[in-house]
Amino acid sequence: VPAISLAYEQAESDIMKRQPRNPQTDNLLNERLISMAYGQI
Repeated sequence: VPAISLAYEQAESDIMKRQPRNPQTDNLLNERLISMAYGQI
């Protein structure tokens, strides 16, 4: 189902011009998110 939404999403014209994210400062996970996910189990 998620792949279907990609077919209808507009393309980003500057996607290759942007700098990649910094894995040291741009955390996708933080302590609060991990603790809340653990609490759901």
